[in-house]
Amino acid sequence: MTAIATSTTEVSDDLYATFDPRRLNALTDEELDALPFGVIALDSEGRIARYNMAEARFARLDRAQVVGRSFFGEIARCTATPEFQGRFDAITRDDAASSLRFEYVFAFRFGAQKVDIDMGTVAGAPSTDGAARVYLCINRRRFLPRQKDVPESIEAPLIGELEPDAEATGVVRDEHARRRLEVDVTMLSALIATLARRDRLGASETLRDWGATWGRLAVADLETEALERTGNALSQLSMVAAMEFVARYFQRQKLGRLSFDYEQASRGAIAVRVERSAFAEGSAGKGCAAIEGLLGAVLSHLASRAIVARESCCRANGADDCLMVAVSASRAAAVERAVRAPSTTPREIVDVLTDEARREAR
Repeated sequence: MTAIATSTTEVSDDLYATFDPRRLNALTDEELDALPFGVIALDSEGRIARYNMAEARFARLDRAQVVGRSFFGEIARCTATPEFQGRFDAITRDDAASSLRFEYVFAFRFGAQKVDIDMGTVAGAPSTDGAARVYLCINRRRFLPRQKDVPESIEAPLIGELEPDAEATGVVRDEHARRRLEVDVTMLSALIATLARRDRLGASETLRDWGATWGRLAVADLETEALERTGNALSQLSMVAAMEFVARYFQRQKLGRLSFDYEQASRGAIAVRVERSAFAEGSAGKGCAAIEGLLGAVLSHLASRAIVARESCCRANGADDCLMVAVSASRAAAVERAVRAPSTTPREIVDVLTDEARREAR
């Protein structure tokens, strides 16, 4: 089975398609968060021990609110069935490492989700705290309307039920229960300036890495929106349609407006325009490296291969808008050289890349 979302990060390469709970158990929490599909680790009593960011986004729940709670009794009450909990009970009684795969439908009050479940035990390789683990690898297949025949008592709780006093403590959430922050652009300016002071030669690379991590986490939100709006995963949409979701996401974050030019697509490049970049307005020319990382991660997810984005001109340095070119990661060094040249239009940059490739082929 092929997962809806295929991450290009090293830790997640083929991890879902070749489900191995021992590999999942060896990953840090940060590495689990880089995965574009849901991962939950349960102890032998069915309490949640680990819960990754993708699962939190798809289920609209916060990790801090679910870890330590009963998966079958509190968080996913619709799974207290022979088809799900019965399999869990059976697999925990098996002394040898084992795994199984089945389909299920999660019941939420905001709608149902048809999923594929891989369930496996970690035998002979317990977690660092010495406890046994059962890993659930959860791949969303389809979003469905709320199930009318399912009692509310067994639907998954809303985040508000788990944190009833959140608003009084300054927590604001959107219609998808995602926590929202409103900060002045000076926050970005302070972050970028601090990185530049601490690492004068590598500030851009650090920001790019931050953006890439952000992009990998954003994939779950993008996939959710695509499934809810179209019934299809991003990989099932045309590139143009998929990129519209990316542009809407960027604008919802109040970071500026993204637009894409596919004129050079036949030559392996996409041009990206960023109007009124908040990063450019909050820095002296380095901040948009975070956008490069974000775009690279999201485009890598869409293309199922490594993509990099590099900025050729920036509003922070006097340009009207920020312009970037996205190409295959195999051409990363070439595009780095090209964007430093006086020519800044996407066509001219692609011309430089093409000429260089021809010289190398001779």
